[in-house]
Amino acid sequence: MSKIEIYKRQESLSKYKEPKDFISMSPANATIELRHIKSENDILLSVKNQETPSISTLKKHHGEEKVIAYLFLWILDLNMALGVKNTMSEPQINECAFFIIEDYYYLKIADFKLFFTNIKKGKLGILYESLSTPKILEWLEKYVIERTLMFENSEILEEKRSKKEEAECKLGSIKSIKESLEIRKQLKR
Repeated sequence: MSKIEIYKRQESLSKYKEPKDFISMSPANATIELRHIKSENDILLSVKNQETPSISTLKKHHGEEKVIAYLFLWILDLNMALGVKNTMSEPQINECAFFIIEDYYYLKIADFKLFFTNIKKGKLGILYESLSTPKILEWLEKYVIERTLMFENSEILEEKRSKKEEAECKLGSIKSIKESLEIRKQLKR
């Protein structure tokens, strides 16, 4: 695919201004705008703050074709950045984008920023001369499992923290009742 064709795809996406503007979420811009997202912990905060839209939200506002084109750009960027001997063809990239939309519609733009950055850094596995749809989907599944565990652990910790605060509050009430009774006793003397 020529640089002109890539530019045209990016231009067509930049016309859509819904959830967090497509143009600001192109791979290059998302990497810059979301540079603070470096770990699953950062994703957790990003999701809680609803910082970026999910694939399903983008699909709802822009249609499947635009979202496939959007993911195409991320995969193409990865394809070019890795410098592997056997790169993915345009039809393979389109198919991979479709599979991602189909199975991982709940992931957010911030997830893709972290996911593709981690691949480029070699954090999700070793790459041997080629990039393929099965490799990307395998890495994405690994990413989703780690993300899910992080969210579950976060919810458990939040629940424990909430119960601890509730217990401390009750304990504080008990202490204040005792103090109140002692003050009353002292006043009666």
